[in-house]
Amino acid sequence: MSYEIIEGMTRADIAVRIHAPHLHDLFIEAGRALASIVIENCESIRPVISRAIRCEAAAIDLLLHEFLQELIFVKDAEKIILLPAGVDIMEDGDRCFLSAQAQGERIDRTRHLTRTDVKAVTLHGLSVEQSGGAWVATVVLDV
Repeated sequence: MSYEIIEGMTRADIAVRIHAPHLHDLFIEAGRALASIVIENCESIRPVISRAIRCEAAAIDLLLHEFLQELIFVKDAEKIILLPAGVDIMEDGDRCFLSAQAQGERIDRTRHLTRTDVKAVTLHGLSVEQSGGAWVATVVLDV
C-alpha cells in the first residue's frame, strides 16, 4: 500500500499522505488506506458485496473528500467495509465526476481486527497534486 501517516500535522486526528502513479490509482489507494486504518488485517476483507459509488464535486480534492466520505457512510450505516476495485474520473468544465466500483463485506469482529473508528474526512490540509509525474494526496481523518 502506498501511503504514510504524517506525524505532527494534527493532534487528535490521523493525517495520511497517499502516492500513486495515476489519478484513478490515487483514489483506489486512498480508499485502501482508509480501510487499513479502520481494519488492521485488510487482507481478510472478502469481496462478497459489490457497490457502485458515484460522486461529483467542484474540484479534484473535494471529489476525493466525497469519495472517502461515501466509504465511511457505508461503514457506519451498514457496517460494511469496502475496498475500491476500480475508479473512473472525469472533469467537465468546473465539475469533477467519479464512478467507482468497490467490494467488501460486513464487518465481522471475529475475523476483522478493528483499529480505529474513522468518523469523517476533514477539509483541513486536504490536497491532491500532481508532482514529478505522480499523484500525491494529503487527507486528515477525524477519529
